[in-house]
Amino acid sequence: MDGVVTSSKEIIMKPIKFSLKADLDATTAAAIDAELNDVNGKAIAFTVYAPMMVVDAAQRAECYLADHGVPVSDRGGAKVSYRPAGPTANSYKYGAVSTEIRLRRKSGSSPVWYLDEVERVTVYPRNPERLAVEISDAAMFNLVKRTLAAFARDVVPRELLAPADDVALAGLAA
Repeated sequence: MDGVVTSSKEIIMKPIKFSLKADLDATTAAAIDAELNDVNGKAIAFTVYAPMMVVDAAQRAECYLADHGVPVSDRGGAKVSYRPAGPTANSYKYGAVSTEIRLRRKSGSSPVWYLDEVERVTVYPRNPERLAVEISDAAMFNLVKRTLAAFARDVVPRELLAPADDVALAGLAA
């Protein structure tokens, strides 16, 4: 694995770049597969075990961003955390080995993603699948501006600002 050992348990991996526009090339697929195998060991059930599962998580994140009105120009810097669902049967009493991956989107119109981290986690019976998408602060502010503009508003009303915001605004005016 191309990682740097920082302690006896923690290994930091080198980010792996992949694109959603084309099929994974053999080198990229092999690099992703090696990272997944290092973390998963022999486990397959409830894990991210194939490179195409990583690509699928990135594609689902792209759809999520599009469905929630985030334009392509604001998608750069988006971060995604994905973990498969746990066992469905309640009779499965113990936690199962799973994988959590963290992805990051590069700015630009072409959807280029990085696999930043692969981690072994435990999932319990009835744990749902988790796909958490986080956008950058700039994207959030632009989203708020566009939403307010849709209702003929261009600023947040003063009465909605917290007292701490008044202090911050006074400091900017000075």
